[in-house]
Amino acid sequence: MFTIRQILVRMRHGDTDRSIARAGLMGRKKLGLLRQQAEQRGWLDPRQPLPGDTEMAAALQRRPEGQPTQCLSSLREHEERIAAWVAQGIQGTTIHAALVRQYGFGGSYSAVKRLIRRIRAAEFVWDQKVATWLACHRHAFAWFGGVPR
Repeated sequence: MFTIRQILVRMRHGDTDRSIARAGLMGRKKLGLLRQQAEQRGWLDPRQPLPGDTEMAAALQRRPEGQPTQCLSSLREHEERIAAWVAQGIQGTTIHAALVRQYGFGGSYSAVKRLIRRIRAAEFVWDQKVATWLACHRHAFAWFGGVPR
């Protein structure tokens, strides 16, 4: 929000999209879209106070995770189902085929593979204590279905 506020201040002072883009704050295409939205909402009027962060976020529809739309998975609505299938040991190709057949999923197998990798992600630890090290090894053996003798 700080960057957007900075851009709005520069727009209020009459800076062009080209000069703002040259400063490295945002690309010219996005600046054009921002300028249109700012004009519609009256944010470029120097007599008015700048909007608050929550108002800007709501108006600009910022996603809380901060990811661009193309980074959002096409499998969002199927994540719980896929996690359950992965826990049952069902293979990715079978999961993809079931999604296509039962739910009309039009995405690629690669998208399913990426989600499965994220579901099976490794355990993160925040310290290097012996107890933590041993617990990680116990979890790894349990995950692989084996136990030390």
